[in-house]
Amino acid sequence: MRTTWLRSRSPIALAVTAAVALPIAACGSSNDDSSGSSQKATTQAATDPQLAEAKKSVDGHVKAPTQIGPTVPVGKPIPKGKKIVYVNCGAEACTNQGKGLESAAKVLGWTVQTIQAQPTPQSVQAAMTEAVRRNPDAVVSAGFSRALYSRQIDEMNKKKIAVITSTGMEPTGEGGTTFNAEPPAEASVATSLLADKTTVDLGGKGEVGAVYLTGYPLPKVYTDAYVARLKTVCPDCSLKTINIQPTSIGKDAPQKIADFLRANPNVKAIMLSYDALGIGLPAAVKAAGLKMPKVYSYSPDAPGIQALQSGDTTAATPQPYNEIGWLWADALARYFTGGSVADSQHFPRWVLWSKEYNNLPTQANSPVIVAGYQDQFKKLWGVQ
Repeated sequence: MRTTWLRSRSPIALAVTAAVALPIAACGSSNDDSSGSSQKATTQAATDPQLAEAKKSVDGHVKAPTQIGPTVPVGKPIPKGKKIVYVNCGAEACTNQGKGLESAAKVLGWTVQTIQAQPTPQSVQAAMTEAVRRNPDAVVSAGFSRALYSRQIDEMNKKKIAVITSTGMEPTGEGGTTFNAEPPAEASVATSLLADKTTVDLGGKGEVGAVYLTGYPLPKVYTDAYVARLKTVCPDCSLKTINIQPTSIGKDAPQKIADFLRANPNVKAIMLSYDALGIGLPAAVKAAGLKMPKVYSYSPDAPGIQALQSGDTTAATPQPYNEIGWLWADALARYFTGGSVADSQHFPRWVLWSKEYNNLPTQANSPVIVAGYQDQFKKLWGVQ
């Protein structure tokens, strides 16, 4: 079967350089029997090495990780009284991570001041300027690249203010970043896992749609990773793509995706690069008289978890919001004691959520991924 890999994506707007991985929720519905598809894939995998590779990957990520990642104790008394400024982008993901940071800071005797920002150049620069003005010991944020506030990062570096982030574009130690809990390579692992699940559910053959959120560099990076992995493990899959602007989120994004599905009736599965793109999608597809494909998404928040629980979304890879907040604190504890933030660089293994696996959280709002994560961090910190 000839494979068609379409690369018709428009360039990312150069003027917008915020890195967003601040997922909101994806909704979708599928009338296909996921368990039946998986059983069929199991049979086919016996003779298809690429499908077997995808299935092995999926099977290895059904259970949640039990360890936080870091294993090296801080080994020194962690100073109290540190002042942290958290720049909150306003999305539910940012809020949840901020709550995790606050709870960890309370254990360590630190204070956290929050500054609200939106993922626009003007808002983020203003927030970061205010953060520098407050002269804290560290500035923490999620989803912003250095290009968006390079002048402020330079000022933080000069003042020895730790620059801590998650889902930023710069890995730890690069571009003035002290620590990045989830660099682009980590997000790409999560979406590659979704490509494996897509392949398994399709039995290694079919047309797939990738919904790109434009205007931000990070969603493009990890959605490209999904596409590349799909091409590797599902060579008999073909691909269609659509670009959607951030201004469509919560507005006409569902209708645009429904129109895309109408124009591409052979699409059997879609991957949403930003969960909020799918809010209202089942209703839009139904109104168009179409059948929903299987839906795969990255980092569901509460509505997305509810969609997983109902079966509207086939599978998703969640971000460990609570654990990331504590991982930030872990990196800072090492930084403040003269240790190496590299000891915080071990990211927990990704888990694949699906109703099929009976592994969904009962709590939709910011659920815990690693059970007992707080006690594990406290042990490393030498605190009760």
